[in-house]
Amino acid sequence: MAGTDKKLGYRILLGAVVVALGGSMLLYLVPQAPGTGQEAADTLASVGGQNVTVADVRQRLNEVSRNNPIPKPLEGFYAQQILSEMVLERELEYEAKRLDIRVTNEELADRIRLILPSAFSGASPVATEQYAAQVQARFNMTYPVFEELLRQELLADKFRKLVTDGISVGPAELQQEFTYRNQKVKLAYVMIKPEDLQANVNPTDAEIKAAYEKSKAKYSIPERRTVRYALLDNNQLRSSIQVSDDQLKQLYQANIQDYQVTNRVHVQHILFMTVNKPDAEVEETRKKAEDVLKQVKKGGKFDELAKKYSEDPGTREKGGDLGWIIEGQTVPEFQKVAFALPVGQVSDLVKTQYGFHIIKVLEKETAHTKPFEEVKQTLRPTLLNNEAEKQASDIASKLSAAIRQSSKTSLDDLAKQYHLTVGETRPLGAGDPVLELANSQDAKEQIFRLHQGDLSLPIRTD
Repeated sequence: MAGTDKKLGYRILLGAVVVALGGSMLLYLVPQAPGTGQEAADTLASVGGQNVTVADVRQRLNEVSRNNPIPKPLEGFYAQQILSEMVLERELEYEAKRLDIRVTNEELADRIRLILPSAFSGASPVATEQYAAQVQARFNMTYPVFEELLRQELLADKFRKLVTDGISVGPAELQQEFTYRNQKVKLAYVMIKPEDLQANVNPTDAEIKAAYEKSKAKYSIPERRTVRYALLDNNQLRSSIQVSDDQLKQLYQANIQDYQVTNRVHVQHILFMTVNKPDAEVEETRKKAEDVLKQVKKGGKFDELAKKYSEDPGTREKGGDLGWIIEGQTVPEFQKVAFALPVGQVSDLVKTQYGFHIIKVLEKETAHTKPFEEVKQTLRPTLLNNEAEKQASDIASKLSAAIRQSSKTSLDDLAKQYHLTVGETRPLGAGDPVLELANSQDAKEQIFRLHQGDLSLPIRTD
């Protein structure tokens, strides 16, 4: 599944780029300033006042190589393809504005629901942090980049539809298709039943034998083996184990770092997106955000304003509620303000890579260590599993020693001595799944390697 998700991520990220082994181009299209590591700001193309720079191509190339490393000799070829793709994107955006073709938030949400259903809980989007984590895990990109790529894809779909809607079919073509679908013919046929001819066929023994020899492989019966086994079940071991509070406390102390809670804060926010917007639109967005901030400062209800104005699909319907966030979970600019604000206070505009935020702090919790009594019951299954694994390993070692000592050791005697459950498989062929033994490949190999009456060493299965 992970592989499938990554491939989908590549498809979304690459868009119209078609990768071919062949052709070459010097990497002078994506140079780096000598000794600085900074990209030059040279303009490679300009469409309707929007430039495609060396830095833009380099950034897209880095995104592609992060998902799928690019061989050095092919970097120039990829750069050329990416430049063509980015010029096409600018052209689509320019023509879309000219024709007033837009992608609505609802259309974008429908496409996200199709590609990433887990980003929605019922009809409502999940929290932004959860949504961002899902996008990062499945497509290896931030969610604003993911949404912008989907927006470009939807825009291209609309242009495609604009072209196909203008195509008409003539009368002759309609007549041809109608005839193809509705034309009927009459057939005359003779039916010969094989059973009617059988009475007239009398093969000799020699003919029957020759036919058998010719198709002998069809009558071969594969080897089948029935196996008796003794099972040591970890679940049964666990049910007989008792653990004390002292043992639980030792496990608690040994893993005390797992129960340390860092500083965290419960926040709401209203987001005004600026990703991939030109400077003029960014300034308009700032003015809109400042107007909403004034409404908040004058006593406007934060959750209602978030539902009305926020452009964060993951939290908009929840009144901008991001839930609890910890240090290091969000971008630095957001984190700095969120952890500095007193409970109940609202921030001024906060600019991040995603846009302008208005932040409100609902609750705060300082760092502490969860007490033993609070986590005691969560420790018990771990301790039981550890003890069962230890006992199972000890018993398996004793079984191995007994079998090595004497090849004639009785399976039933071992089962009785170590309280094992004895069972028997159905007749198994080499290609059959060994369902009774969790379809273990190791078990199957032993079954068809052993001689009749032999015992294998202990085999671990799932």
